[in-house]
Parts: sequence; C-alpha cells; structure tokens
Amino acid sequence: MHRFRIPGRPLVSGRWRSLIAAPAVVLLLGSAAVTPVDQQAGGDPDALFVETPPVVADYFPVGYDLEPILPSGRINADQGTVTLPLRRGAMRDGRSVWYVVTDASDRATARRLGVNWSPKLANAPDAAVRSARRGHHGTLVFDAGTVDFSPERVVTAGAAPDFFPPAQAQPGSEGDAAYSPLVRVGNQHDVVLNATIVAFDVSAAQIEFPDGGIDYSLVIDRAVAISPANKTITLTMNVGTSSDRPILFISLDSNSELVSALEATTFVPRLKKSLPVGRNDASDSAVSANYIIVNGPTGADNPQRQGLNSALGDAGAQVLDIFDGAPGVLNGAAYSPMWDLYVAVWTDDAIANGYRSRIGSELEVVRLARAGSLTALEGGDVGPSGLISNCPLIAHF
Repeated sequence: MHRFRIPGRPLVSGRWRSLIAAPAVVLLLGSAAVTPVDQQAGGDPDALFVETPPVVADYFPVGYDLEPILPSGRINADQGTVTLPLRRGAMRDGRSVWYVVTDASDRATARRLGVNWSPKLANAPDAAVRSARRGHHGTLVFDAGTVDFSPERVVTAGAAPDFFPPAQAQPGSEGDAAYSPLVRVGNQHDVVLNATIVAFDVSAAQIEFPDGGIDYSLVIDRAVAISPANKTITLTMNVGTSSDRPILFISLDSNSELVSALEATTFVPRLKKSLPVGRNDASDSAVSANYIIVNGPTGADNPQRQGLNSALGDAGAQVLDIFDGAPGVLNGAAYSPMWDLYVAVWTDDAIANGYRSRIGSELEVVRLARAGSLTALEGGDVGPSGLISNCPLIAHF
C-alpha cells in the first residue's frame, strides 16, 4: 500500500522528469449563455443551478453561477477566453516590455490593480524573483529578464493508446536566465507581482492584432488577440476542478520545456529549482498543489475522461487539473498561481478492478493514493514532481 506524501523530494527522475507534462493543453472552451436550469424548464427564475458553457458541460453539465475570481478579467463565455489589461513597461535600457499582471502579494495592491490577492507570493525566494521599480504613471521598469518569442511551438501526440508522452514537444517562447514572471517592486513596499511578459522589444504597431491573426514569433502562443491601442490581450482559458467544482484558468509560464509546449506558455529556466516544492501547507510556502493524472479514462464521448492521454488523444478534451483549492471554493487565502505539480498514474491493478474514474478533488487523490490505486510515474508515493506551472485562476462555478 502506498502512502500519500506531501513533503519531501521529487519522486520522478531520469527521462520521465523531463517528460512529465502540463496541466492543460490549449483547448478553446466554446460556451452558451449561463441560464438557470429551472428557468429553461419554465420553473423558478432564481434557481440555484445553471447550465455551464459547452466544454465545461462535458465535465460538469450543471453548476452554480459563474463567479469571477480575477476582477480585471473580462470573460467571454462564448469563446472560452478572458481579456486582460495589457501593460507596457520597459527595461532599464529602454526596450519595451508588454506584460499582464494577474496576482499580487499585497491586498491593497491587488484591489487597486484588479488582480488576485496571493499572500503566498511574498514568500517567493530571491532566486525565483526578478526586480523592478514603479515608474511614471505606474509603469514598471525592469532590471533584467527577457523573453524570446521566435521559436515555433510544436506538439505531436505519442502513438495510441499512450498519447503521453508526446512524440514531439517544443515550447514557442523561452525566458533568458534572468527572467521570471514573479517581480518584486522595490519602491512599492517590495510587493511581489505575477507579471508575465507577453511580448518583448516590439513596437505597438508590430503587435496590433485585435481580431486575431497574431504573429506568434512576437507574442505568447496562448493569446488569441492583442491590441496595444485598446490596451488589451485576450487569452485562451482551460477548465480544471477544485472540490469537484469547475474552475477556469489560464496558463502563462512553467519551468519545463514539455509543460510549456503543451500549455502554449513560456519556458522559464530560472524556475527550475528556485521555488521549493512539496511544502504547500507550510507558512513560508510560495506554491499550491495541482494534481495531474496521466492515464485517466479516455474516449471523446466518455464523461469520465481525464488526464494527459485524454487531452492529447481525445478531440475537445481537457487534462482537467485538480487544484487543492481556489478562492471562493476552498482555502482561498492559501491560493498561489505558482502550482506545484503532483503527477500521478492509475495502477494496473486499479484499472483491472474497474476503479479508474474521473477524480474531482484533492481528498479523492489522497484517498486513492493511500489505497494504492494511484502512484507516481515510476511507482512509489505520489509526490511533487518538481514541475511548476504559473496558472492564475479566472473564475469558478
């Protein structure tokens, strides 16, 4: 029987460490109007439950009202996207930096910027954080850290039935050795911001794509529209779960080339070993736990589908990340956008006995791991993989 181990060293090593994947392949959400179920049936217009957007409905046909988590995010339920304020800053040498802010370690700053409050970010060690100063009109001037958007993103699924690991995976953007999305603002009470670069060293005219058709050699792959003129960028969302409730989120950066390839995000080498993992509940932790299933149920029409094999092989499927909590759902004060990925597989015995099914909460993962139905990739206890993914939460149902 396998114990479920929260603290400790990463359990995945060798070639699998470089292959473990991401919490989300880029898949559009498509959506219908959120309408009370009973109202559609001619019942109570104030019904508690609502029909969820189509792709969410594949996993959660009915939910509560959509509740934003990120105040400044404009959610398009029809397109499965969120539009964020696009900010322009600069390097000390004057090169332009286009970025988004999604989280702040200080509550007052979070309220002022309309972003998520994540007090855990104040615990991020210096090795994981770059520095900046607040300049005129609130813009940031960064000391270091650049991103190259010129690589071409490539993802090719593996051979059926094991679509994971993929046959090819190359991220479409990569930070230099100094880049991190986490930024400590020295002349603003050392607040730590989650400030991902989405375009670098380009003019406004070069990245004016308000209706799509983006040049991805200049802009992060997850974007579907960007407009310096409107001061906005629109990004694809994904669906996950916390306490068996649907969660909408975006992925922006990771410390793994494979994760960033699958998520259409920026690979950040600086985060490889700079954020301590496996200590999600510690008072000095900067991360939260996110559980990724490798070999969950598959099948495009299977309502139980989940995991990396499904996301890579089933049309329209999601990984369906399992978050340990989410603001407005569970443990909101412990939220961090820097997710410590716990990668787990169903055992052959569990599959043979018919136990394999979709998992919706952290407690289910703990129970199944303790029963020996889930293990780490190479066997043994389920634990932190060493992978970090920057996934700000956008909304819950």
